[in-house]
Formats: sequence, C-alpha cells, structure tokens
Amino acid sequence: MNYLAWMLGPASTVSALGAQLLTVLQQESPPCRPLEDNIRTALGLLTVLAGTGMLLFVGGFLLSKTRFLRRMALSTVQATHQGYTARTHPDSLIGLQGIAQTPLRPAGKAMIRGTYYDVSTLGTYVAPGTAVVVTGVAGTSLTVQAIHQV
Repeated sequence: MNYLAWMLGPASTVSALGAQLLTVLQQESPPCRPLEDNIRTALGLLTVLAGTGMLLFVGGFLLSKTRFLRRMALSTVQATHQGYTARTHPDSLIGLQGIAQTPLRPAGKAMIRGTYYDVSTLGTYVAPGTAVVVTGVAGTSLTVQAIHQV
C-alpha cells in the first residue's frame, strides 16, 4: 500500500472537517470588513495545513512501527566484528609504478607490485599496457597518471 495514498485519505477528511468548522464559525460571527475576512481565511488555512501536517507526521511515525514496513526496510548493520571492513590504501602507494591492465577511460584496472587495483586518471585516456604512476590515494581510490603513451 502506498504511504501517500494511505495518509491522504484521513488528511483530506481532516481538511474537509476543518473547512466546515471554519464555515460554521464564520456564519455565526457578525459581518466583518474584507481585511478581517482575509485574516480569518488565512488563519483557517494555516490551521488546516498544520493539522494535516501533524496527521501525516504522526501517521508516518506509526506506520514506521508496523510489521509490514519493518519487513521492507533494511534494519541490520554490518559491523567490523561481523567481517565488514572498507579497504583503504596506504599513502605509501604514491609514487609506485604499474601497468594499466584495461583501458583507463578514465577508470579501469592496473597492476601495481603484482596486485590489481581499481584506478582512475584525471580524465585522460590510457591504453592497456601503458606504464602508470600512482599520484594520489583517497580512501579506496587510486589516482594514476601515464608515464609513457604508446
């Protein structure tokens, strides 16, 4: 079931009831000048919008606690003690040379010291078999530059 459709039914009902209430209140009051009518209308509209917003907020909070949504939303976290680790490269790789194994346009694979790495260039094309040098390390990304173009 779509959340928006589920919440708009009651929200529109509350809006309609609020509009009816404001109509009844305005009918019982003595005639007002146009400025006062505009202020009452604006306050009524703000009241209805605030009520609708609160209904959507509370409804969303209650909906998030339902079994249906808990089954659809991911609630597990993969922690380090469970075996998840983000691989980061040390800064000592800067300056090392390797060979582009795939075309780097601008990303691809390169072999550096016998290990394949996912690398990228700064927008230049590097053909496979071209010697490259590591110019930067940012977490899991290696930036390389061609030494000799073939």
